[in-house]
Amino acid sequence: MGQEYKLFYKDNFLGTVLTNRSDFPNISGQIEFNRDTLNKEKELRDYIGFSIESSDKVLGDGNVYANFIDKEGFKHQSIIDSLDWALISKDGTEAKILVPIFFADNEVNFRFQ
Repeated sequence: MGQEYKLFYKDNFLGTVLTNRSDFPNISGQIEFNRDTLNKEKELRDYIGFSIESSDKVLGDGNVYANFIDKEGFKHQSIIDSLDWALISKDGTEAKILVPIFFADNEVNFRFQ
């Protein structure tokens, strides 16, 4: 693995991802966030915070996770359902992905569309 990509949502550059694991169909890596984008784009910043919190909760009590998703998930539905996520490789090749899942340790998981 070990491929480097730029992560985009629409025209927003979110950060650089270095992949380190693959368990088909999921791919994982570490992300170095682009703080400029996150500071400017509240919707993306809020989704990433939601994703990190839901990732933490899914490992615990199932009821706590379900209640959290029921209460907070709809706020991010347009981002979650969006097909405007992409990775751009060093050679400029674009690969469309489904919404990535973020973790507190700067890990990110994704699947290709």
